[in-house]
Amino acid sequence: MRTFVLLITFMVLPFAALQCVYDVNADNVQLKNGALILSGNVSLSLDNTTIHSEKMILSFDRGQLNSKTIENLVAEGNVMIDHQKLFSATGQRAVYNSGTVILYPDEENSHCTISNEQGLLIKMAKAVYTPETRELILINPDGHMKLDMDGGGNHLHFQSEQLIWDNTNQQLTLIDDVKIQVPGIASLVNDDRVSLTWADVSGKILLHRITSSGKSELQKYDSEGDACFIVEDEGITCYDVIEGRVSFTSDPDHEIHYYDRFGHVFGRELFVDLLPNSTVFSLQKIYLNRDVKLLTGVIIVEGELKGATQYVLSDSLVVDPKINTLVMKSSDNRRVLYCDRMNHLQMSAPKLVIKQDPGMERPSIKGIGDVRFRLKEQELEQIKKRFYFDEGEQES
Repeated sequence: MRTFVLLITFMVLPFAALQCVYDVNADNVQLKNGALILSGNVSLSLDNTTIHSEKMILSFDRGQLNSKTIENLVAEGNVMIDHQKLFSATGQRAVYNSGTVILYPDEENSHCTISNEQGLLIKMAKAVYTPETRELILINPDGHMKLDMDGGGNHLHFQSEQLIWDNTNQQLTLIDDVKIQVPGIASLVNDDRVSLTWADVSGKILLHRITSSGKSELQKYDSEGDACFIVEDEGITCYDVIEGRVSFTSDPDHEIHYYDRFGHVFGRELFVDLLPNSTVFSLQKIYLNRDVKLLTGVIIVEGELKGATQYVLSDSLVVDPKINTLVMKSSDNRRVLYCDRMNHLQMSAPKLVIKQDPGMERPSIKGIGDVRFRLKEQELEQIKKRFYFDEGEQES
């Protein structure tokens, strides 16, 4: 093997030049038409980045080895780009031009791979890396990462059309058609972008926060693999792994839509409390605030909710899945308003408790405090105003 040290001025950007020392290793070296052709166990090192391949061609500006710029670099055959303490990427062909390295797969595998020491593994159609800024962009990524990057536990699986790796801010940003899943536990689907941020917590590298914007759907599964609740939102969603809380904030034009065994609930803020600093997603409580409304007996027809039998308005709602209980409250002398159109029942109370007892087909409903079993006219108008009623139907 032959070892070379090349001292050249390398144009990374049109307006900037870097004085760089390259360590080049190869079994064979040829100079042909102003290009340096390396073959056999080739490696080229620059600062903290090393490119390995079976063959490499270095083309210089105007074909001169002593030129101030490298025109391009092409590496072929079992290519590996290794950035110290950041990532290791593999593919079949890499091309350097205009300050970026593009990594391509071979035709048979149809994907490149990238990994790091913390258990992150991603397959992708193509990778674009800028050594100067350390910006890494992956096309069509399909990856796995540990929720506890220093240990075992659950893995997170993600897919999107594009991924931006920002190591400076310890963040991965998934863009367009995003799918994230902890198999058998939870999944998140988003049509815009989701950011994964990790942090050093007491000497351990942990996934800290998952944040999404745009239209999202979160599903939480039970031990049998069935969805125990689903949340749809078009605002901001943030899951803080360390605090153990998922928060949803709606945009001005849309409500948050939550549904489970109790029915379909709408509101402006939603919080899901999980076991703090844990990767097991142990569900504690669910909170919905601001302009809350609940519908039961609903069927979905062409994306619209139809046929509701019970309607409830409140300021807040709390679901405790451990005891199968839903509690709705109102504040500032307002009241929880309940209307059961099928059974011709009405109720107005400061607090309403709905409980699904084991073995019972239907939940029990209990008003707490100053309870009335007939809605006032203005209360009934609130129900009609907030909910969709089929034309021609009358209220009891």
